[in-house]
Amino acid sequence: MDNRQHSQNEEIMKREWRFAKVAELANLLRFNYTWVIKRYEEAAGCFLEINDSRAFSSYLNAIKVILEKGNIEKGVQSCVQYGYKCQQKLCDAQHAVKLYGKADELSDKHNLSHTCVMNHFDRNKYGGDVYDVFDERFDLFAGTALMRTKN
Repeated sequence: MDNRQHSQNEEIMKREWRFAKVAELANLLRFNYTWVIKRYEEAAGCFLEINDSRAFSSYLNAIKVILEKGNIEKGVQSCVQYGYKCQQKLCDAQHAVKLYGKADELSDKHNLSHTCVMNHFDRNKYGGDVYDVFDERFDLFAGTALMRTKN
């Protein structure tokens, strides 16, 4: 890592720290919870910029605030969205699976059902090879199933 990249990472870490501290303080002072959540999301975004898995902790803090307000459906939705971001940006199935598992746990506990209507598919990514699509989706499914059986 060169000096320029190191300074950029340091600046991103400072921004993350500010967002996280502002969120913590705002939550203690009972600011509007959507504002607090946004600050945690911004902190997570800073970590994602430098591929740092600490984004996961910021996302958990945001989910905690959502659930404390009793917004279970939003909590489930956020678990899935944040899990997807961790999976895509960090290439880390472990954090994604934990967040997806939390979504399942909340859904089961509160008897919520869900059918996903969101599914991003970029045909160009696969160059028309349907087997590449199958392999990638199967690997994701198998990894998720394996992680869930371990927990």
